[in-house]
Amino acid sequence: MAIARFAVPALVAGLVVLGSAQTACADGMKPEKSIVIVSTDPKHPTVMNVTNTGGTEDMLLVDVLPIDEDTADIVVVSPASATARVKPNGTQQVTFTAIEGVQDSSQQRLRRVVFEGAKGTPKRAQKRNEVGVSVRQNLPLIIHPKGLPLEREPWKFLKWTRSGDDLKVENNSPYVVRLSQEFESLPSNTVLGLSNSYVRPNTALIVQVPAGAKNDTKVRIHPATVYGFQTDHFEAPITGDK
Repeated sequence: MAIARFAVPALVAGLVVLGSAQTACADGMKPEKSIVIVSTDPKHPTVMNVTNTGGTEDMLLVDVLPIDEDTADIVVVSPASATARVKPNGTQQVTFTAIEGVQDSSQQRLRRVVFEGAKGTPKRAQKRNEVGVSVRQNLPLIIHPKGLPLEREPWKFLKWTRSGDDLKVENNSPYVVRLSQEFESLPSNTVLGLSNSYVRPNTALIVQVPAGAKNDTKVRIHPATVYGFQTDHFEAPITGDK
């Protein structure tokens, strides 16, 4: 089964049907950017403007979610989740600050951050036959060490090595590399899939290679830029295990 290429997901939750629905409204909290990059320098926190695109005054919920391999709390959010109400078409500034324990970090770390609105009281003019939908915006959040240069093409540091039936991709850089889980082995054009849509610093992922791709010499990947958009494909050589 093919694995969908990388996209910053907008997850839809909280569908409430009132009577016989005839129209639908997809309203929610909309952040101004598709990725959050937080410096480890506490003197320079990151500010994200979040707009309430709905027709009610809603409570803003902000949750920073860990990844399976790294679950420590590393970011403080202000205002705290569920403490700020945002009027229709209003904007709330959300500040992200790295906690003291990661201020001396030498490599990037990855999290997800979710923005969501807890529905308020509908306007009186709202029709009963409308469907209210709460849209959750689920974005990548990267903790960036204050002394580390910003790298726009971190995927160029990935090293691809084949050993027997295994193809290993190593990230020996201090950068988080985000990419589509689906990639091609060339020249056979065999479609393979990674277990994650990211490769953390100083880690590796292993993919089993089918017989028809064992003599391939390079891979074509589909990385995501630091701004969250999928960029053009990138090709890298496959080397033998030494």
